[in-house]
Amino acid sequence: MPWYVFINGSVEPLLVADDGIPIGSTGSGSGFVVKQDGYILTNRHVAASWHTQNSNFTLPGVLMVCSDSDCSSSKLSELPNDPDNQYVTALSNWVPAKTKMFGDKPLHGKIVEGRNDYLDVTFPKTGLRIPARLVTVSDNSDVALIKIDLPEALTPVQLGSNDKVESGETITVMGYPGISPDVAVKVKSEDHFNREGSWQQIPDPTVTSGNIGKVIEGNAKVLSDSVKDYASEMGDVYQLTVNATGSGNSGGPVFNNKGHVIGIFTAKANDRSGTSISFAVPIKHGEEIMGVHQVIQ
Repeated sequence: MPWYVFINGSVEPLLVADDGIPIGSTGSGSGFVVKQDGYILTNRHVAASWHTQNSNFTLPGVLMVCSDSDCSSSKLSELPNDPDNQYVTALSNWVPAKTKMFGDKPLHGKIVEGRNDYLDVTFPKTGLRIPARLVTVSDNSDVALIKIDLPEALTPVQLGSNDKVESGETITVMGYPGISPDVAVKVKSEDHFNREGSWQQIPDPTVTSGNIGKVIEGNAKVLSDSVKDYASEMGDVYQLTVNATGSGNSGGPVFNNKGHVIGIFTAKANDRSGTSISFAVPIKHGEEIMGVHQVIQ
């Protein structure tokens, strides 16, 4: 049975240094060029999934409950396959990059890091897969910066970081939602040593229009003495009325009516009644990881 550990209020898999089954996932997303020398913005959960909640677990399992932050003592119990169990609920919030224990030793600071076995970029209506590398990720937003190397200069989008964003304004989202039908072509080989042709999937972007439904601030200014603090469940985001998109569109650009990118599509939410809304990260969070910005004076 797999082992899990409860430490410092969190439940996570008990990681060890062996040749066991790696924890990982595969997926696809969208992105957009921000510098002509190959820098691309996308979502953190697209380019560095180990910074995202991982719910790929096998239950039931063995739970080691630590008595303190150093796990100086512990007791064992069963972790049941029960979604209503408090420990199972806590396990669903585990982020691999924030692992707190490795083997029998508690971790302090950023120690666990993931990797991409492959990270490829493809441009609209082309079949060429270009290897990319992860440059950096945001510590507080679903944003990542990756880079590809090409001999030719690319055409970057125009960022609208200075454009005022208001509820009700018209927007356009571009990306590759997974639900959209695939397009493929049969490519004839011109290689004398490999004459067999192949089918290639050709990305064909989807363009979806809508509006800014709500501007949700992660850190709003408190105007009343009776209010001591403010918190947003989604952080600093734009709520969108764009519903004809979803998985695969993550990391795609959100344009305003000036053609400027004001946000990065990040997630879609549905309730049991079928109501659907989507969200975008303000472009300022993308610009923050494109340079060095002071956080204190």
